[in-house]
Amino acid sequence: MIIRVAQVAFCKPAQLQLRWDKCDGVLYYEYTGRLLMPLLVEVERTLSSANDYNDLPVFIDHIYDETIQILVNGANKYVPRYHKNFLKFWWNE
Repeated sequence: MIIRVAQVAFCKPAQLQLRWDKCDGVLYYEYTGRLLMPLLVEVERTLSSANDYNDLPVFIDHIYDETIQILVNGANKYVPRYHKNFLKFWWNE
């Protein structure tokens, strides 16, 4: 028995690079600071009243996930992305 598989063309996904040197740093820091502050309050409250240390790994995972989400969203909003090799490496070529 012969099974024929259709040829499928796979495109390489475009690699984008964050250009931190071109970002609006003030807005990024204000955005992340505003959203990270409630997490800090939650961490301080939990650590000051932690009686059951068995729940701490779940809490740490929650705080980690929230922190990463806030930072990624801030980068998506305020840090421009360019395709790899968009800017010339040597400008005198």
